[in-house]
Amino acid sequence: MRGKAASASAAHPALWRCPMYKLIRLSPALYAAACVLLAASSATGSEVRLMDTSSILRNYGFANGRFDIYEAMAITPEMDSRVRTSFGAIEGKANIDSAEEFISAAYYSSIQISTRAQSAIKKELPQGKEGALRLASMWLRKRAEHPENRSGYMSALNIIMNRSRISMNEITDYYAASIEKEIVAKGKRRLGDRYSERELKNTVLRPIINYYVNPTDENLKNISRFGHNFRYEMDFYLTLGDLNQNVRIKAEGMRL
Repeated sequence: MRGKAASASAAHPALWRCPMYKLIRLSPALYAAACVLLAASSATGSEVRLMDTSSILRNYGFANGRFDIYEAMAITPEMDSRVRTSFGAIEGKANIDSAEEFISAAYYSSIQISTRAQSAIKKELPQGKEGALRLASMWLRKRAEHPENRSGYMSALNIIMNRSRISMNEITDYYAASIEKEIVAKGKRRLGDRYSERELKNTVLRPIINYYVNPTDENLKNISRFGHNFRYEMDFYLTLGDLNQNVRIKAEGMRL
């Protein structure tokens, strides 16, 4: 065995500088275990990103992945009553009347759905810290898109922090990385043929990223200032609209 390892090293000296190659040669069992762990991580959705809310709603039975209050009425009785009441008061009346309220209440409840649907939902919203951080990030994104309801969304964050034992710093760090990834991905579709990913992240889309992370009036004005003077103004605002039409209308309509 040593002779084979030595000959492999001599024939391919660069390979032995690769940790994964060493693991394969020295311990095939450990390599196999590492592959299983990587696959499990992928299957449970362990990745810093925002959730796909349409996929979650679709797997709960909502047609076309869109929340409908009447369809929700067939599911909400299965929810934990305290959870349903807590999240139901975030927006509108004291019942589950938005996609975000539904997804949050469902996350902390036991709802009977198929094994296949459960797996799809857990991929987007796994149990544990990862799922709680994605859930909280959903509310931070909504805070940026509807800042007039900030206090309600902060109440949702408090519920999540208390139930899942995560901190605001963990939430804001996770959200900042996730929303940046989301914005750059959308920017690539409209502007990727003219700018590199680094240019999009650091310059072209930076005003949008800054606003979504910290939705102040000044940061909204900075989007407008940049957009109105940008060479590809239309594609810039179309990218913003791909994120949220409400934010696009407010920023594009400003005349500073």
